[in-house]
Amino acid sequence: MTKLLVITAHPAPVEYSKSQRVAEKFVDTYVAQNPNTEVTKINLYDLDAPDVDRVVYSAFGHLMNGGSFETLTTEQQQALGKRQEVITQFMEHDRYVFVSPMWEFSFPAVLKKYLDIVCAARQTFQYNELGMPVGLLTGKKAIYIQASGGNHTKDFIVNRRPLVAQHENATVLLPTFDTFGNYGEPIVRATLAIMGVLDYQHIMVHSQSMPHAAEDSLNASLQQAEQAASQW
Repeated sequence: MTKLLVITAHPAPVEYSKSQRVAEKFVDTYVAQNPNTEVTKINLYDLDAPDVDRVVYSAFGHLMNGGSFETLTTEQQQALGKRQEVITQFMEHDRYVFVSPMWEFSFPAVLKKYLDIVCAARQTFQYNELGMPVGLLTGKKAIYIQASGGNHTKDFIVNRRPLVAQHENATVLLPTFDTFGNYGEPIVRATLAIMGVLDYQHIMVHSQSMPHAAEDSLNASLQQAEQAASQW
């Protein structure tokens, strides 16, 4: 049996979320073709595990200095226990579907928090003799489905730059334009690679705030999701 974990980082219900609609298409298509799949869905806005706050940080320091788990405070033990539940769940699954909007050229903070938790030394990766991370979650697959109001795809930016360069305020606009991009997706891709998940795909549902392009982009992404799921 294949265990599929759907990890959503979106506060809105699916009817208001294009990334979730495309993710539903992907999961439904995959399960229809692979009925012996166990699907678990989580929303990171409901995640009951702390970030690296003062309690967690002090607990890490205690353990790194030779202290035992038993000598941690009750608060520290509970905090690390909640984080461990998240790590264990992630490790127990074979395939991952990440779902989020693109906010401020990145993704919601809850997704970064989740990645920081599951990217755990000596559990999902380890350091080799060169000090480099070596992933321990080999043989797994992941796809990241993301939606944005604008179009920040590489092709769009390359094609749009000559127009910006001809603008009367080009000297002011170009330095900002040249920083545009999707800074969240590389973080997801790199974190998964560190953990050994190298079979990775990304679907961007772009232009959802652009009336002239939103529907075509959504339909294209739905088709892309269906095709990707069929070959996953």
